Amino acid sequence: MEKKKSDLKIIVNKEMLPSDIPVEGSLGLLALGAVGITEWRKVRDAHDKKSKRN
Repeated sequence: MEKKKSDLKIIVNKEMLPSDIPVEGSLGLLALGAVGITEWRKVRDAHDKKSKRN
């Protein structure tokens, strides 16, 4: 399955570099709590709107 990525980059990986938020979500986002879930929902909603246009 192809992973889709967003323009939002809030997750910081172990090298302290920003990472993409996957449309499918991740456990790391859940670990960030409300902030991670909120940002993931933005990505998911944007992807859904984009998919419905096509």
